[in-house]
Amino acid sequence: MSYALIIASLALLLVLCVAARPRLTLDPQAVTLHKLLRSRSVGWDRWLPGSPSPPANRNPWWLTAFRTPDRPGGRPVEWNLPASQLHADPTYLAAVLRYYATYPAERSLIGTEEGLARLHVARSRAVSGT
Repeated sequence: MSYALIIASLALLLVLCVAARPRLTLDPQAVTLHKLLRSRSVGWDRWLPGSPSPPANRNPWWLTAFRTPDRPGGRPVEWNLPASQLHADPTYLAAVLRYYATYPAERSLIGTEEGLARLHVARSRAVSGT
């Protein structure tokens, strides 16, 4: 086996490992989990306030969020977000998701400097209890 084939195989493996890592995006309309072969979105209007709960430990494998039932009278639907694979602090991520689920008027500012500043103020108030 040639060295070029080995190097090319290792490079392909590295690209697949990096590309396979899930990515979570937030925008004013929805939360979207992007995976290698598919993406899944949950609109903010389907997101249950208070979800996800703060993680029980510092490095959880999953954050479990809930959305409204698919049919009236049904049970809330679980959505497991792969917290251990995302490049975000799980406690902070859970707090951000709860914030935007609770305050719909703030969603239009997602991705803006003003929105980030307001999010930081809200988070610091929540942490300090004021």
